[in-house]
Amino acid sequence: MGMSNAERLKLWRSKNPDKVRAQKQRYHEKHPTAAKEYRERTKDRAAETRLIWQRLNVDKIRGWCRNWRENNPNKNTVKAIRYRANKKMRYAKWDRELTDFVTQEAAHLCSIRKMLFGFDWHIDHVVPMCGDTVSGLHVWNNLAVIPAQENIRKSNRVLNDQIEI
Repeated sequence: MGMSNAERLKLWRSKNPDKVRAQKQRYHEKHPTAAKEYRERTKDRAAETRLIWQRLNVDKIRGWCRNWRENNPNKNTVKAIRYRANKKMRYAKWDRELTDFVTQEAAHLCSIRKMLFGFDWHIDHVVPMCGDTVSGLHVWNNLAVIPAQENIRKSNRVLNDQIEI
């Protein structure tokens, strides 16, 4: 028994990747919106297919997630996730543009000070965003540029004399 048409086509594609690429390019130039229209038409079916695949491949997905966590240790800690979420929630909407500007300037100041003094500097929240007794906002007047060693040493603890209530 010979090969099926699908098997023959798969073999031809694997042996002629340049021709396949050129053929796809010509099709997309002739039909620029076809891919978008197809995705829109088949959105529901694609979602169902994706869910079925996920249910059948739980172990594979867990392995990918485990691998990502091992390769990105600083991005996935509960502490880092909570910090990003809290920072997002503690933005003052009325002051966002000024806060973004001051944050960029503070980052620039950190790099200048590192060149001048030879050690790292951090942008610090004077009143921490997740303090035990008080919680501050991510606003321009709650930011300070301090030595990294000092920021790491205090470990988000606020001294009572730093807080003006």
